[in-house]
Amino acid sequence: MRTIKKLAAIFLAIAVVASSAAIFAGIGPAVDLLASFEKEYEKNLFKAESNLLDVAETQRGSIANALDRK
Repeated sequence: MRTIKKLAAIFLAIAVVASSAAIFAGIGPAVDLLASFEKEYEKNLFKAESNLLDVAETQRGSIANALDRK
């Protein structure tokens, strides 16, 4: 019985070390993935802001033309 407990404790220790190593190995790729999501988000945000500015410029021009005609 004592030998079984020792083997179970050793197996548990190996499992803990293996799972910890897997977690630490997965941190780097996870951070890289999050950074790529952030970069893509910022790129899309910049495009959206640029599009809004273009629309505002177009509307401003249309309003100015309409006022000039009156």
